[in-house]
Amino acid sequence: MALGIYTLILIAITVVSGISVALLFLTKNTKAKNTLFYFVSLWNILVAYISATSLPMNFIPSKLFCWALGFLSVIAICIHVKNKQPKVQMAANILSSAALIVGVLKLLFF
Repeated sequence: MALGIYTLILIAITVVSGISVALLFLTKNTKAKNTLFYFVSLWNILVAYISATSLPMNFIPSKLFCWALGFLSVIAICIHVKNKQPKVQMAANILSSAALIVGVLKLLFF
């Protein structure tokens, strides 16, 4: 019974991540794109936290990798806030999205 609930939670995390990343790159509205960027970044930090805290205490390299993926979103937020050029903001979007995709894959498979 409990494993079914965990499976549903993992499926929900995967679906929300996929939809948010797709909408981040498909939307044209600047305000919506900024909102989605911050959602993707915060969602990535949450996924990194869940992934890192779900590992045993002696899996230190894996935990550090998970926290590093969360830290990439913090770096992307700093880049996004500091520079308002469209190309730089697109690079921040790509950085945050790539970190989220790798984080979800790490949570699901590794």
